[in-house]
Amino acid sequence: MKDCTNCLFAGDPFPKRAETFTGVTVFFSKDDRWVSIVQVGGTAGTIGLHFVSATVVGLFIGYWLDDFFGTKPWLIMIFFLLGVVAGFKMVYEDFRRLQRREEARRKDQMRSLKQDDEKSGGND
Repeated sequence: MKDCTNCLFAGDPFPKRAETFTGVTVFFSKDDRWVSIVQVGGTAGTIGLHFVSATVVGLFIGYWLDDFFGTKPWLIMIFFLLGVVAGFKMVYEDFRRLQRREEARRKDQMRSLKQDDEKSGGND
């Protein structure tokens, strides 16, 4: 095992770098896996929130309009369906955003590998 002066503990296989934000030291692995995990987790969390919130807003608007016009249950059903459709649309957009971010990360990774290969002249 190689000696690591930049590790969190003895025998740590992943060298860390410390970054300080307002006096709090945060450790990240060199390949920024934690950053990508947090980004994916954040996107996954907003997916559920978008779907539920769109449905609830549709129900609320439908209930209010039904109460105002006295047309129960028709507008509740219509706006519930519109809320569900809007929720699915937002979920689709979130997945596309996540997919574009992953494609950009892969392109950047391939670009850096090509640059490293060009710098070494193809000789390892």
